[in-house]
Amino acid sequence: MNPDSKRPWSLLARSGKTFVLRALVLTLSILVAGCGTQTGEEEAEEPVIRPVKSLLLPHVTGAARSFPGTVRAVKRVDLAFNVPGRIIELPAKEGEHVSKGALLARINPKNYEMAVDAAKAKYEEALADYRRYKELVDKGFVSQAGYDRTVAKKEEAEAALERARKRLEDTYLRAPFEGVVAQRFVENFTEVKAKQPVLSLQDTKHLEVVVDVPEDVVIGEKPDREMKMVATFSAKPGLELPVTLREYATRADPETLTYRVIFALPEITGANILPGMTARVTFTPKAEGGKPRFSIPASALLEADGKQWVWVIDPDTHAVSRREVKADKSGDGKVSVHSGVEPGELIAVAGVHHLKQGMVVKPVQEIHY
Repeated sequence: MNPDSKRPWSLLARSGKTFVLRALVLTLSILVAGCGTQTGEEEAEEPVIRPVKSLLLPHVTGAARSFPGTVRAVKRVDLAFNVPGRIIELPAKEGEHVSKGALLARINPKNYEMAVDAAKAKYEEALADYRRYKELVDKGFVSQAGYDRTVAKKEEAEAALERARKRLEDTYLRAPFEGVVAQRFVENFTEVKAKQPVLSLQDTKHLEVVVDVPEDVVIGEKPDREMKMVATFSAKPGLELPVTLREYATRADPETLTYRVIFALPEITGANILPGMTARVTFTPKAEGGKPRFSIPASALLEADGKQWVWVIDPDTHAVSRREVKADKSGDGKVSVHSGVEPGELIAVAGVHHLKQGMVVKPVQEIHY
């Protein structure tokens, strides 16, 4: 066979191989391009939205603080006899209302009456000697020194008589003011010592609430600052009474490191609020210029270069924007914000250092302070 007759078939085979190779390359290119397009589409998908804890700023005029307290009478006293003896009268009953000067208890006066009689006799004797010596000294029949001794004896006997009368008077225990007998510590016919408490008397018309507040509150809120202050009572749900600041301690309790603050209650009608009951005093400081004041977690605050910011969350887009604020540290992991934000705004309170301007977040676990 002519060799030249085989050449077209050889060329055809070689062309076929080239075609297959080119087709294979084209197919691979399409696949690679397709994979690249798919990867690009995946990368173009929306980023993962970060969930953040948020706080809805309430519609209040201040950062309210609330503390438990105890009701007590403004005037209260444990009454006792100034002399010892056996009680023979104890008409006062626990819970009984008594008027000022009312007899509450009495001890046997017999020994004290006898002491008055004896002191009176000595005084009368000393008085007679004094009068006699005065006439004699005026006439020069006795010395001045002798007369001076009778004067001293008379004055001593007179003082002894006054003491005896006072001790007899002390056998009566009377109410120093109008009030209620809160408690009796002894029973009738009991032997009592001098200064031993017999009963407790309280003026229940004028009450106050005693509260122990932590030092951060004393630092953050001046006691003389204008505040809205109210007291509520667990024994009477729904009852809310305005209170006024009466006094406050400037020295902390060495054990609890708290400061005692006393709030005066108004005269109460329609509710039997008594000393010893629990109460809760809530006070809201009024910010300068009447602007709202908010208590927020310290974790929500950003600080740098002497400035303070919070992240405010847009209610529609949930995008965050940094807002400059003015705040004071109030302790207990909180800060008091008095400028830069408004009631009803939503702020991020956790993970704030990971947020960026315009970042879209998902507000979760909304908390209320």
